[in-house]
Amino acid sequence: MEASQVVLAGQDLVFFENRSHATGLQTQRTLRKTAPSLGCNDGVSRPSSPEFIRFKESLEKQLSRSAAPCYTLSEKGAKLQGVSFISPKDLQKSCSHGAQVAEFRKKLGQIQ
Repeated sequence: MEASQVVLAGQDLVFFENRSHATGLQTQRTLRKTAPSLGCNDGVSRPSSPEFIRFKESLEKQLSRSAAPCYTLSEKGAKLQGVSFISPKDLQKSCSHGAQVAEFRKKLGQIQ
């Protein structure tokens, strides 16, 4: 099955306020003193980690195989090759989900 679009949520891959994840999560790590930086969707460069960078490269490789357009909801997250930032509001406007639901209801009515 092929997706009509790929939307990433929560893929920041950078540190915010010296934290890798939200406060209180068991996966939270603190920033290393010599952390590499990545350019982000909002034009700011933020600290990252070698592990995040390896994951970023792997993710970019996987997404490059998709014919579907790829988006991220992370405005302050790392810029990913081939992935465009889209705000949640703009994503909602661009979705054809409403038309798909209407078509499904029409088909369901024909079955009954």
